[in-house]
Amino acid sequence: MKKIFQLINETVLVFGLLMLVFFILSLAIGDSAKEASSLFVYGSDSISSAAIFQLLMLSLCVTILNAAVNSNFMIKIMPRIPRLIILFVLIFMILVFMILKFQWFSADQQLPWVLTAIAFVFSFTASTVTVFLKEKEENKKMTEALNSFQISAK
Repeated sequence: MKKIFQLINETVLVFGLLMLVFFILSLAIGDSAKEASSLFVYGSDSISSAAIFQLLMLSLCVTILNAAVNSNFMIKIMPRIPRLIILFVLIFMILVFMILKFQWFSADQQLPWVLTAIAFVFSFTASTVTVFLKEKEENKKMTEALNSFQISAK
């Protein structure tokens, strides 16, 4: 049950961040992207219910993939870098699938693909660095606690 709540929490966090990004994008480029993307069908006025649901599904897929790739089983059989590469590729494949399936923008337009790739690489890198730094800080605290426990046990 704890794992389910953790998946829900992570999905809602990813979804919230996606909604924030798309809210800002809709204000900034919504009117100019109105004709080019189904995500901005209402221009700068709003985000459609269909787009919100699609972004929720993307968030859920990302969270499930992340949980699978970072499961204890995968950690035991594969080092961090290959797991990150697998996660990067799988999430990018899902993103491409959703772009094509839901026609977020035309497949033959180069600029949206380039911008999507740049945004994806930036956000993936930022979240990876954040997780790494948080993990490093937690490891430092655990080492300090262990050291103080060993000193008090003597």
